[in-house]
Amino acid sequence: MPSCFAPGCTSGYRNDAANRHFFTPPRKATEFKQWEQMLHRKDRRLTQKSKVCERHFEEQDIVKYFKHVVKGQEVLIPRGNWKLGPGSVAASRFLALPEHISKPRTTTCTRKSPKKRNEIGLEASAESASCSSGSCGEASWHS
Repeated sequence: MPSCFAPGCTSGYRNDAANRHFFTPPRKATEFKQWEQMLHRKDRRLTQKSKVCERHFEEQDIVKYFKHVVKGQEVLIPRGNWKLGPGSVAASRFLALPEHISKPRTTTCTRKSPKKRNEIGLEASAESASCSSGSCGEASWHS
């Protein structure tokens, strides 16, 4: 399942149980630039493979039904794959994002290599494994 490109959105992650519809950016260069400006992420670039979930669009921008006229009456048939109407831009729901959400990640902590962690662990276990009887008890292991 895709995850949403919008900063701070958790749609598409395991903890989000809702089935969401996702949309790809438009292919027209001018509309694509509008999407880039509205999403303004500093840690990732918007691509044609990026996805944005339905939560970031106005209800009237999403086409959820096929509309047909049968015997003078309009019939609505649900679409399996929703689409965006012409000129739809994910605008209003991105403007109030805090600045810290779109900053690039920085790693400040350094991990010890597994070899060093094992050496430290072996030294600690050797100190705590001293025998009180004077023998190590190796004979009991082999008997």
